[in-house]
Amino acid sequence: MRRLSTLLGAAVLVLVVAAASSGRSVVALTVSQASLSQLLVPNDQAQVKYVIQTPGVVKPTGTLYVRRDRQSAFTALPLQLGVDISNGRHPSLHLMLPARFLNGARLFYYAQLQDPASGASLTIPAKGAKRPQTSWIMHRPTLVRLGSYRFGHPQAAEAVVARAGAKNVGWELQGQQGPNTFLVGRDRSIWLEDTWKHRMLVWQAGKPNKPVRSVPLPTQGRNDVSFEDVAFGPKATLYVTRIQRAVAGFQIFRINATTGKVLWKSNSYAPPSGDGLPESGWQLRVGSDGTLYTHVDSAGLETTGTPSYGWMPLATAAGKPIPPAQQFNRIIWGYEPAPADRHFIAEYYTPAHWRFMPREQRFAIVNRFGRLLHGWRITSKTAIGGWMLEPQLLNGRIVADLAPTAGPGTLEHFFVRLDSNGLDAKTSLPFRIWGDCLFTDVRVGPGNKIYALATSPKTGILIRRYTLSP
Repeated sequence: MRRLSTLLGAAVLVLVVAAASSGRSVVALTVSQASLSQLLVPNDQAQVKYVIQTPGVVKPTGTLYVRRDRQSAFTALPLQLGVDISNGRHPSLHLMLPARFLNGARLFYYAQLQDPASGASLTIPAKGAKRPQTSWIMHRPTLVRLGSYRFGHPQAAEAVVARAGAKNVGWELQGQQGPNTFLVGRDRSIWLEDTWKHRMLVWQAGKPNKPVRSVPLPTQGRNDVSFEDVAFGPKATLYVTRIQRAVAGFQIFRINATTGKVLWKSNSYAPPSGDGLPESGWQLRVGSDGTLYTHVDSAGLETTGTPSYGWMPLATAAGKPIPPAQQFNRIIWGYEPAPADRHFIAEYYTPAHWRFMPREQRFAIVNRFGRLLHGWRITSKTAIGGWMLEPQLLNGRIVADLAPTAGPGTLEHFFVRLDSNGLDAKTSLPFRIWGDCLFTDVRVGPGNKIYALATSPKTGILIRRYTLSP
């Protein structure tokens, strides 16, 4: 599930800036930035805000430079000085973007901040006008109004596709953890990651009562339970990620899907500070071309103008490991790669001054030239929380789990399928994972069927299949 700070576009920038040559000491500027959403609509309350967290900085100044896609020059807008009390008390520089800038197709912007007392300055992103941050303006998005979500009315399952008794899978009762995630094969077979017994359990389609085989997972000993996500690889193989102890980043294994034999082992890229990218491969995604990606967070990297999230490649379509340094250089920031050289953008939207969980999600398809092809807005009167399964573009339709919540203990899965006309199908599912749910407990399988895992140390595990209904 995405951290709320990521959902709201917040990030912390730390940059050591040399003061003017007047002999003043070097100042370390620490700035938290709230970026504009990537997907905007006219009349949005679009606010940019920079919180200066450096001790001793009292009256910073700043300018926001903005231009629309058909303008050649940036317009300078002075940032207003204020006080932010969300995390202590710090000076802030903010600006509500004038509505005239939301009339074009695309928006470009960057900021220059200064501390007159020390002479320190900072440009965000670092390359300024040469590589500004960007947003798309959706003038006629497809609008879906959901109203208030009704909790406690899940759809009946179409079928149980896998089951196992509590004694037949592994549990860690003290830490309240059990099986967390699974895969659905193209032949509708079910592959459960039985973490605490270091194996994958496999059920044949149409035979839910007993697994037909188990596949051992690479382990460093009996107490090694550091497995993360799993994904199918080419030529009857599996990818498995695992945390590295006392080392940033994570390991990636490609194993034989029948014998469990390790074909290769590689490491993920990890920045020297340990910030900015995941230290665990918590959500893997195989792209339309077969490339293996993992979801990454850009916290700490915003001076380069990167959006709040991206997808980092780990292995090629042929199943070869990508060296860690190349992984970082090939990160796709701000969107998920889609077929036909298109980009799929998915994000939450919260208006300025909103301090609660989001109630709107936005989606867009952009071509490789940066042109917006289609946009969607989903509004809800119920809070819609973090994604356990990242939204996907499948056969030209969007499938997303909105995960509505009304507070602790009320989280449910609510899948929607969108086409160009709006809401095409939907289904509500209960959330039935015992203890901590760290990974994806739902999957989209063949035919856009939804599969959901339920676990209990008393009764065992069940995986059910659901149909998206009009």
